[in-house]
Amino acid sequence: SIPGCAAGQPVSFALITDIHYADKHQAGTRNYRASIRKTRLFAKTLAPKKPSFAVELGDFIDQAAKEDEIAYVRTINAEFTAVGVPCHYVIGNHDVATFSRDELLSRTGEKAPWNSFSHGYLHFVVLDANFKGDFSRYDEGNIN
Repeated sequence: SIPGCAAGQPVSFALITDIHYADKHQAGTRNYRASIRKTRLFAKTLAPKKPSFAVELGDFIDQAAKEDEIAYVRTINAEFTAVGVPCHYVIGNHDVATFSRDELLSRTGEKAPWNSFSHGYLHFVVLDANFKGDFSRYDEGNIN
């Protein structure tokens, strides 16, 4: 159990990051298509353990044409949410290579690129750290 939680109320959560799902050939060490199998294994392994929630820590998809990215989000999100618990998303720079933040959020069900939520006596904060050194946002085609 975690200090600060009521006795008998442990909190567990699942994290996954840098899925980079895309229906395209491997490039270097990125095996984009294998992301489906890996994300499916993540959900299948963790669902019976019933974590309190799951968080995808960014770079859910990889860059492509907008129509392709819409399909990528739909495909990989179905695998991720199969864990069967509330899911939260951190926006990665590759997530907004073609989409705007709002377009990505609407496809994952998140309401804002940052949020917070409580579980038991703990409060969790999801930040949007997609900003360049000059504080301009990584957003829709502006990721480098």
